[in-house]
Amino acid sequence: MTTLYKFLGGFLEIPAVSHAFSGVKIAVSLLIINAAIKMTVKMYSNILQVMIIILALIVMILSNVSSALLMAVSAATGIFIFVGGKREENDLR
Repeated sequence: MTTLYKFLGGFLEIPAVSHAFSGVKIAVSLLIINAAIKMTVKMYSNILQVMIIILALIVMILSNVSSALLMAVSAATGIFIFVGGKREENDLR
């Protein structure tokens, strides 16, 4: 995206091109939201997963934390809980 911007940066001063890129940004945002909703509906979810999603959303909205960092922390939390849950199941048998 940065390379594209550097290449087309001068064209963005043209109003029609600028408006077209604004429309593309909105369309991409809607596609991402649509994909997230579809993934969420298909996902098996429990209360812990919902809490992680809500907490990550709140942190993203209220702070300037990188979304990549939030994904890494959420993934690590999920793996930790999944592995911990498997150990508890094995201990019970």
